[in-house]
Amino acid sequence: MNPINVDGVLLTFQPGWKVLKIDEAAWYRDGDAIGNQVKAMDVTAFGPSGHWWIEVKNCHGHEVANRPRLTPSDPKPTELTDTEKWIVERGWDQLVEVKRKKLFVVDEVVQKVAGTIASLAAAERAPLKELRATSVKPYAQGYMPGKQLTVVLLLTWSLPDFAVLASRLKTRMEQRLRAFDVTCFVVNETVSAPAQPWAAERIAP
Repeated sequence: MNPINVDGVLLTFQPGWKVLKIDEAAWYRDGDAIGNQVKAMDVTAFGPSGHWWIEVKNCHGHEVANRPRLTPSDPKPTELTDTEKWIVERGWDQLVEVKRKKLFVVDEVVQKVAGTIASLAAAERAPLKELRATSVKPYAQGYMPGKQLTVVLLLTWSLPDFAVLASRLKTRMEQRLRAFDVTCFVVNETVSAPAQPWAAERIAP
């Protein structure tokens, strides 16, 4: 299988795997497609060791700028609480809501897992005349009861705290995705998950 480029990271899967970048599928992308309604994981794949859904975040060279995205919303960052206080002091709190510009990465993964399920479920229910759904339907088995589903955050992170960061994010993912009955991992180019069916390589921009 040819390597798949996701945000500057090449994923090369082992033989026997079927791989889909959902956001490149016509079912998700074109016209009135479901991609206008939900967000999906970067890659879905299935093969001998079950189904794997992968979200890639390439932070290489931008680790400091991306660190706020890797910080939970609870407790709220000081910047948010200070801004909320400023708005309340002016009596604008009934008009204005303070939000992070970018979600905590685990919240984003949870949102995309739910969006992927919605995308695949819609494809599964699509009428036969809806040809855009054809290539997507086989991947819908991933969320069915009894199927092994692994959700992975692939985070390129060149700072020395990757192991600590990965452990914390994995714990948060497991907490937030408990209802989905999935296995969670946080990996990078050199740290792999058990039985991981692909190799990752970051490429120069």
